[in-house]
Amino acid sequence: MLTPRLPYPPDRGDKIRSFHELRYLARRHRVFCATLLEPHDDPQATHLLRCYCRDVAAVPVNRAGRSTRALARTITGRCYTEGYFHSPGLVRRLAAWGRKNRFDAVLAFSGGMAPYAGLVSADRRVLDLVDVDSAKWRHYARISRGWRRMLYDREARRLHARELQWARRFDATVVINSREADLMQETASTGSLHVIPNGVSLPTGPTSAAATEPVVGFVGMMNYLPNVDAVLWFVRSIWPAVRRQVSGARLMVVGRHPCRQIRNLDGVDGVTITGSVPDVGVYLRQFRACVAPFRIARGLQNKVLESLAAARPVVATPAGGAGIEPCPVPGMLLADGPELFVRHLVALLTQPDLADRLGKTGRAFVAENYRWDDALARLDALLVGDGVAACPQSITRKPLATAAEPVGV
Repeated sequence: MLTPRLPYPPDRGDKIRSFHELRYLARRHRVFCATLLEPHDDPQATHLLRCYCRDVAAVPVNRAGRSTRALARTITGRCYTEGYFHSPGLVRRLAAWGRKNRFDAVLAFSGGMAPYAGLVSADRRVLDLVDVDSAKWRHYARISRGWRRMLYDREARRLHARELQWARRFDATVVINSREADLMQETASTGSLHVIPNGVSLPTGPTSAAATEPVVGFVGMMNYLPNVDAVLWFVRSIWPAVRRQVSGARLMVVGRHPCRQIRNLDGVDGVTITGSVPDVGVYLRQFRACVAPFRIARGLQNKVLESLAAARPVVATPAGGAGIEPCPVPGMLLADGPELFVRHLVALLTQPDLADRLGKTGRAFVAENYRWDDALARLDALLVGDGVAACPQSITRKPLATAAEPVGV
């Protein structure tokens, strides 16, 4: 298994998915994990990974050096993403493994790891793109100006061409939902494109949303552009109107590495910026409702699933809720503009019983439809080449009997 980041601890979206994949596969196979170790990673985490893996190759990388190398590669016509994740040290470790082992399968997690998959001998190769990252670069280009717009647009075009090449070369390619699959239609006709969603772990003993104070929560890495953009837009365009109608309302932004713009919000107009916390679940239990006010979003927002799993209703923009299927999602209220967003949020904050009812409906939905073992059994089938068990391109969900219209909203 090849991962661009150390898949432990599972404290952000991509690491949550890669860790659950690794743990599931390790119960059934002998797994070797090759990954890149960033400066802020805890080296002790590699020892914990060895509890699951036959061997772990965690190769340190320097952030400044890799950015320089990636930019240099763009001058030669290649894409920034490949250069950013290229590591001569990891190439050497994989070559050493390849001399000693014949692998049954290679799983490359994300496009950044795709070029490494051919460095070892294997019977099958599966690529989990998760999101089609070229679409994210395309969105960055649309909201940027000047030289940034030019660079982002060029990366979008180059990376998408590579994504299509990789999808044709691997035995199977996986994406997280049908929206991402639509962006890879050029490869869908080959039958090698598959949709495998994320799962969610249900917290034990969730507290009732009705028992909370009027606290709104957002959870995410706060140096990540889509998260930063979402929180800034929410605080500027939505939060003042909410506070005018619910004077005691508070907003808690929970997540590591808050950038300066986010730190400057702390203590202003009922906003709290927590920074890194040891247990996100402690904060989820304090929220009456969660928000996903994304304007830039790809894939599936795991934070939305986790909020629903904790029996907390979610108010989201269409971009924030689009990755979870089917739509509309029980327990989640969609708002395509600030006015409707305010109306939904005020209703949840002023009607605790409504928040509790929607939260319980959302929890039932994810418990029924988003189980890790169901999703990962299909990934395992692709890796072992079980054509009968291989997963379809589309997701079919069971109807949820408890799904109801949000009365009072």
